Amino acid sequence: MSEASYQLNVQRGVTGKGSSTCLMASYDRLSPVTGIQTETYERYEELRMLFVQRVGDFAIYTPQDIATQFREQKAEFRRQLGVNTSKNIVETRANTVDELRNRLSKLAVGGYRTAVYLDLGGLHAVGVAALGDDTYSIKSTWSPFDDDPADVTQLFEYIDLAPRQRKRKISSKRTEPAANIVALPPEPAGSRPPFSVL
Repeated sequence: MSEASYQLNVQRGVTGKGSSTCLMASYDRLSPVTGIQTETYERYEELRMLFVQRVGDFAIYTPQDIATQFREQKAEFRRQLGVNTSKNIVETRANTVDELRNRLSKLAVGGYRTAVYLDLGGLHAVGVAALGDDTYSIKSTWSPFDDDPADVTQLFEYIDLAPRQRKRKISSKRTEPAANIVALPPEPAGSRPPFSVL
């Protein structure tokens, strides 16, 4: 279902190379049963354009009202992929090849749908699906690997290692490095696609 969902949305012009929907597309392509609705892709792209109009494409801050809308948009596409709570979403960081190898391996064993943030002159999310022997299929709107498999060492060459900081939930003064790996749990048993791909 998911690759069909993604390709349908590419045909409809709401995702694909050149769009800012790489994170959604990554998860859409990794979810074998569920899919993301066309309207959700459209709303995300509209919100991204509002952000660019208000603060510019490379702004280092996000106005609170837009940040709230981005959170709501993420929650919506996650719901469409069978994730109803953020409690079981894994956000972690790998700073070495070994850390990346261990984290991706554990997430793959658990059946997680995993995205990795790459630094390609700007953040770009790619989905990774284990093929064995530390090799992963790469799924996104585009990939520096041309949709060919990549091993952990190749992935690490591009992984986002910038010391971006985010506020901790407990204290607004202390910060921690932002995650460069974000994984959704496996699709729930009995999941059904939210729409037909006819």
